[in-house]
Amino acid sequence: MSGKTVWVVGGLALAVGAVAYLSYHETPAGKDAAGTIVAAKRAYVDGTSGSGSGSGSSSSGSDSSGSGNTSDRSGAGSSDAGKDAGKDAGKDAGKDAGKDAGKDAGKDAGKDAGKDAGKDAGKDAGKDAGKDAGKDAGKDAGKDAGKDAGKDAGKDAGKDAGKDAGKDAGKDAGKDAGKDAGKDAGKDAGKDAGKNQ
Repeated sequence: MSGKTVWVVGGLALAVGAVAYLSYHETPAGKDAAGTIVAAKRAYVDGTSGSGSGSGSSSSGSDSSGSGNTSDRSGAGSSDAGKDAGKDAGKDAGKDAGKDAGKDAGKDAGKDAGKDAGKDAGKDAGKDAGKDAGKDAGKDAGKDAGKDAGKDAGKDAGKDAGKDAGKDAGKDAGKDAGKDAGKDAGKDAGKDAGKNQ
């Protein structure tokens, strides 16, 4: 972008300099056409040609100075015209160059800013999404693990409790049954023994 601007500005400066140089140093066309104006031959009453020649010479001198003034005015006019033309050309060229440079700079700046903003936004969005996803996944995993662990623990605890309860119940039942059976057996045996005597 900077290289392009340098080339444009350099070309404009060269063009303006060329216009100004030609305007100040070019030979005016009016000066080339100017020359000594020869007096026309006139008929005089006395027929003398000397006075006519002198008058022509005088006329020639005055006309020559007049043509010199005309060439000076022509040169000054060309100089002013070249100056104005160079000024307008430089103004337009500078305006166009500034417009193009500003357009390119704005385009590049906007592109870079958009790229950086998109990168940062994507980074933040990915970070937040990963954080939320990890949180939800951990929550679900913990919930499922706790559910399964509780189920297994309850199953094992119920099994052990049932086993212990059955064991104790059997022990107590056996004790009571043995006690009752022994009591009845002793009673029957004593009764039979007394009967036999």
